[in-house]
Amino acid sequence: MPQYIQDNLPNFDEELARIDQKDIDTETAQLHLAREFARWGKYAKFSKDPKFKERCRNARLMLCQMMGRVGR
Repeated sequence: MPQYIQDNLPNFDEELARIDQKDIDTETAQLHLAREFARWGKYAKFSKDPKFKERCRNARLMLCQMMGRVGR
C-alpha cells in the first residue's frame, strides 16, 4: 500500500501568499486594480452578449470594492 507523503505543511501556501502580499506597496496594488478595471470596461464595450456585459459590470464593481480596501 503506497504511503501518502505531504508536499508541504498545512496552510503553508496560504501563509506564503500572505507574506508575499505584504511586500507589495499600496500604489502598486492600486495601479494593478485600476488596470484590471479598465480591461473589464473594454471587454464590456466590445461585447454584444448582455450576460457577458453583466459579468463585466459585476467584475468592475468587485474591483471598486477591492480598491477601497487596499491600504487599510
